[in-house]
Amino acid sequence: MARLNSAILGLLGFGLGLVGACGTADQGVDGAVHADGDGVADAAPAADGAPRDGATGVDGCGFADKFKPSDEVLFFHDPKLKTEVQIVRRGIGRGGGFTAIYQLMAFGLLREGQLHCISEAKALSYDYSHHNWMDFARATEGSVRYELNISFQPEDPNEPVSSPWVWTYPLRAFDLAGNLLWGPELLEKVPPN
Repeated sequence: MARLNSAILGLLGFGLGLVGACGTADQGVDGAVHADGDGVADAAPAADGAPRDGATGVDGCGFADKFKPSDEVLFFHDPKLKTEVQIVRRGIGRGGGFTAIYQLMAFGLLREGQLHCISEAKALSYDYSHHNWMDFARATEGSVRYELNISFQPEDPNEPVSSPWVWTYPLRAFDLAGNLLWGPELLEKVPPN
């Protein structure tokens, strides 16, 4: 067990050292979500945020049906706070090691009864890290930037050798100056159906 923990720590140190060598897949002109003849429909949110076809929660954004079959549609939630997040990310390349480079295609958030469906390319960004152990999906709507952190870390950061490593999904909101508005809300990943 000590060897395994040492190996994990070594990989983490190596990975953190490479974070600067990884980067951001911000959408640009080529990453725009639009009807451009590639067979992928626009991912416009439902009119006035109303659920589509009887869908409830964040499914009301309709993202799951709007992208390529190879795109990843990920769901996260906190049943106590009734917060739901759905992101759609597209693999656009490979980084060092087993790192996947993603482009964020859509970000849906249901919080405090308000549904936010964000799919405009310039409002989305995805920061990837080595082995994708510290990734960030970000979406901006009006004067608020929502940030979902997808990270693999020790359960107890003060005991990185003996603590089990777990995936965590904290959600936060910031104003455009970077001031924290709320969060972190610790979400759980919902397994696919």
